[in-house]
Amino acid sequence: MRYTIFFIIGLILIGFSLYKLKARIDFISNAERATGTVTAMTVDDGAYYPVFTIHTKESAPLIYRHHNGSNPASWAVGDTATFLYNPAQPSYAIRKTYEDLFGWSIAFIVVGLPLMIIGGGYYLLNPKRRFSKQSAF
Repeated sequence: MRYTIFFIIGLILIGFSLYKLKARIDFISNAERATGTVTAMTVDDGAYYPVFTIHTKESAPLIYRHHNGSNPASWAVGDTATFLYNPAQPSYAIRKTYEDLFGWSIAFIVVGLPLMIIGGGYYLLNPKRRFSKQSAF
């Protein structure tokens, strides 16, 4: 029973990661580039979080607080980074890094693929199922 659960959970995670991957690729294909500048540093639980001001072509500057903090601070006021944003919805911006764009998709694939292999491999390689005339699927 647990191998069936492994296989189903792995299948769900792979499906969700492919959905997120397609959504990000669609976002990137329609996105515009903008440069953001660190204008402030906020401190939360001893970690420093950079606050970016992003100047877009269409609207007023966007304020973006980065989701990763560090101690000591890895950013300084005045540092710049490239962001992607959707011109139809300029309030949504993502920093143009591999981790920020594809991190969750890769994480779900890394967890889902072994679960799917373990769960599916049990049914394909289990000698009891092979000799009892039950189909593998």
